[in-house]
Amino acid sequence: MTTPAATRTNKTISIKEKLLLALLLLLTVLAFHQLFIEVMTADFMPNVVEAFFSVSGISFQFLYALVFGLIFIRRKDIAAAYHGRGAPLSALLFLLPGISLFLWGHFVDATDLIHVSFILVGFGAARFLSGRQLTRALLAPTLILVLGTPLPAVLINQIIFPMQLWDTEHSVWLLNAIGIPALAMGDMITMAEGSTRFAESCTALGFTLWLTIFALAYVYIFRIKRWHAVLLVLSAPIIAYAVNILRAFSLVLNPGMEVLTIHTVQGIVFFMIGFSLLY
Repeated sequence: MTTPAATRTNKTISIKEKLLLALLLLLTVLAFHQLFIEVMTADFMPNVVEAFFSVSGISFQFLYALVFGLIFIRRKDIAAAYHGRGAPLSALLFLLPGISLFLWGHFVDATDLIHVSFILVGFGAARFLSGRQLTRALLAPTLILVLGTPLPAVLINQIIFPMQLWDTEHSVWLLNAIGIPALAMGDMITMAEGSTRFAESCTALGFTLWLTIFALAYVYIFRIKRWHAVLLVLSAPIIAYAVNILRAFSLVLNPGMEVLTIHTVQGIVFFMIGFSLLY
């Protein structure tokens, strides 16, 4: 004797359902084509070095390719989740603001608003078609798209400055711990040899987003326990912050080296260290 849930899971998608999905995908491509095709080939792949110095280094097109790849890998689970019961009322909570943002984004020619509307409409459509089952199956890809959404400049400023102060205090603590007298004054590190400013680009907010995105991708690809998934995703920002403190610490100890060169080399080395620690 099988349960109703098991029966739905084993059910195959009918021809009518496939045609409906194909129609929805076609309408989605037509409506949001601006997000998929307006990109230079050189700009498609993200610059891993710039991930340390910019919070907007993730292109929409790379995010969509990543998300579609993850969905393709887990396509059987998504096909099984498609047979859940739809939730039209809760779907409207996402569809209505999504459609409104879509229209307003085209009116003001704001690609970031259209990107947000794509997330809301997609999530709302999943709830409309199969309710909780399908939206749960698509939760990790949706969070990846949310993390890749450009932050408003006002919000970035509210995040960056506190991070500068934390980075400065922790760097000074490390210097004092190894016997180098140092003092934190705002975002300045004062030592006997001189002063060093912890600049906005040294906070590695972009790297934190990148590491969290790939933690979510790892959780989605591999079937791991829930507590393991939660710990992995929560550890990503901690690892990114710790790695960036070590990077800034090494810069403070090498003030005579060419800034641009050492930044580039460190961006590559510490980027790989962060991903290795996450793995």
